[in-house]
Amino acid sequence: MKMTCIIKIHYKNDRIKVEFDTGEEIVLPPEALGKYGLETGKEFSGELLTEIVLESQRYQCWQKSLHYLSFRNRSTREMRQYLTRKGFSPEIIDGTAKRLLEYRYLDDLHFSIKYIEGRLQQGKRGINLVKRELIVKGIPGEIIQQAIDEAEIDTNAEELFRLAERKLKSLQGKTNIQYRLSAYLYQRGFTREDIRDVLKKLEMVNDEVE
Repeated sequence: MKMTCIIKIHYKNDRIKVEFDTGEEIVLPPEALGKYGLETGKEFSGELLTEIVLESQRYQCWQKSLHYLSFRNRSTREMRQYLTRKGFSPEIIDGTAKRLLEYRYLDDLHFSIKYIEGRLQQGKRGINLVKRELIVKGIPGEIIQQAIDEAEIDTNAEELFRLAERKLKSLQGKTNIQYRLSAYLYQRGFTREDIRDVLKKLEMVNDEVE
């Protein structure tokens, strides 16, 4: 049976890189040294070598997931898609996602609440568009509804007014201005109540709204 031998172990901060005589290199957490009895010159074959390689894949997948989360919160689907793009197998991804959920590093309800609050605060889109965005991110409908119920929803009226005002200026000289403006705001996900309120404000300050 052909054996694979460790020819060098590199120590780098919170990880180790193991180099085999086959030219293959794998990255492992430091505790793998004691767990597998790793040392230069040691030979491996069969199931143990396979387990060490799987341990490396699990470790690298975990590190990639933490890096991805360091920029902002992610939905479970976003994380799975990202790890798939990085080339990890479904089995490794499943294990990583389970661990992330257990640690609550992934929490679709918390993610949805913060996403709703942040997007609405910007004032450039309404709750209906935000709901569609969450669906694209893989959030189930019942979680979206729960997030809406729990989120501190406050449409940024000032930003909405400025958005509508800018659109209104671009519509000057066209017909059916009020209809076109309403349709635009509706496409941006604003509710009929929000649209009605902003149209009233615009009519108060601009006589050209039809």
